[in-house]
Amino acid sequence: LTNVNGTLYFTANDGVNGRKIWTTDGTSANTQIADMALFPTGLVSFLDKLFFQAASPDGLRAGLQFLDVQPLNTVKFGSTISDNITLEPSQKSQILFSGDGADTVESVTSDNLTTIITGTGDDVVIVGGNSSVLAGDGNDQVRIGATGPVGNTSVNAGNGNDTIVVVEASTNNNLFGAAGIDNLEVVEGANQFLFGGSGNDILRSSGSNNRLYGGSGNDQLTANINDLLYGGDGDDILFAGQGGGNRLTGGNDVDQFWIANASLPSSKNIVTDFVLGTDVIGIGGIGVTQLSQLTLMQDGNDTLVKLGNTELASLINIQASTLMANNFTFA
Repeated sequence: LTNVNGTLYFTANDGVNGRKIWTTDGTSANTQIADMALFPTGLVSFLDKLFFQAASPDGLRAGLQFLDVQPLNTVKFGSTISDNITLEPSQKSQILFSGDGADTVESVTSDNLTTIITGTGDDVVIVGGNSSVLAGDGNDQVRIGATGPVGNTSVNAGNGNDTIVVVEASTNNNLFGAAGIDNLEVVEGANQFLFGGSGNDILRSSGSNNRLYGGSGNDQLTANINDLLYGGDGDDILFAGQGGGNRLTGGNDVDQFWIANASLPSSKNIVTDFVLGTDVIGIGGIGVTQLSQLTLMQDGNDTLVKLGNTELASLINIQASTLMANNFTFA
């Protein structure tokens, strides 16, 4: 028997087709002809391929041939009670149905695609890269990259008040809060995508160049450095980070844009859709208590908000002369 990516190959003569290459997983139901090459011999596994000698179609010449063998999926199951499941590294793609109950699932491998589907219950999932998590009903917790930087993982939290955290990222990951009051966070990483979905969600970036989408509901979004915030529908609160260079878009309804939060940004933030008489510019923790302490400077079609020599934010398509004290809030 020759093992290629966890699949066994051998040559045999079934009395009908002559000697052929067969494959098996050890069961009769999954033992079948893998290739119709003539008179195959010398099966060798190398670099995800099965090499062998076989005759040409006319049966006169022998030559080296190969099969490109892709790993097969391994399907595993939990139960209807609370399970503790660890998915070990595998050459094959893995699919896990953890079932109902408050399950704890740990899969830190990034070698092959791993799909984890949980059922009803408050589940905890720790996952690596190249993975997909579909959480069912319940208040679930999902951690991505807890043992080192990973990428190419997507999480759909499903119904419930869920928490999804990117602990450390190497490339992009996608976080979907879906329904419920969800908490989505990037601790360390860039180019991450966070989607709150419906509900009053909290989205936070402690990395850089991340994109945060609140979706519908009254959401709270916090940037760090060069992040993009999109509030969406609902009365949203958007906080610009200390690093600056963030781009804040509130979307529909009544939004708050906090452009300085207990520190001065190292570079100005951008507010793209401030609406006079509807939205509010917030400034807190830097000793500013009234509008007269700020400088509002016209910069082309935009208004530049400054404190001393520090540029706090640029308000796109806003005339400085139209801004009044009631357009600001101070804390």
